Amino acid sequence: MEAMQMFQSMQGASFQFLHCWNELRFHPKWLGQFSMKKSKRSKNSSPATSSPATPDSINCREDECPTEGSSRPIGRKAAKERLKQGKDKHVASEITPVMLFIDEMKQDRKEKEIKRAELFGQIYVQEQERIKIEQARLQVAQEAQNIKKEKMRLKAMKQDERIMAINTDGMPPLQVEYYNKLKMEILERQFGGGSSN
Repeated sequence: MEAMQMFQSMQGASFQFLHCWNELRFHPKWLGQFSMKKSKRSKNSSPATSSPATPDSINCREDECPTEGSSRPIGRKAAKERLKQGKDKHVASEITPVMLFIDEMKQDRKEKEIKRAELFGQIYVQEQERIKIEQARLQVAQEAQNIKKEKMRLKAMKQDERIMAINTDGMPPLQVEYYNKLKMEILERQFGGGSSN
């Protein structure tokens, strides 16, 4: 109560966070802080009789050294900061078989991904070669088809020439009419672009 009166006289207003103080005053962090302050203020204690477990007698930061009777761990922010700075030595020394197994699995996965990428590269090259071979095969087939068409055209032309060169003198009239009709069809096909019915 003296503290509240002193606060009011110094600040000119009453202490607004009394409900918070009532909630937190028995919390281990504040109990430790309170006991440290008491031990500092005691007039009878000498450096030889003071307990060596107080944070004042150990060279460590506030967030690293727990207070007496406190099982409060360091906060998230402090733990992250220590990890970033690499000062968390006890974490590095606590490498467990599970962590080693996880690291091995990560290495295996990386190796498998590299092998898979190489395999896909080889498959891609083989597929490109297969496509080139297929295109060459199609080109050869097309050229063979063109040659076949040309042979058929030449054969038909040779047949047409043979028919056109036939002498119809001395043939029976029915045979003459047949050959004349064939000659007319050949002429129409060559010059007219169509065929007669």
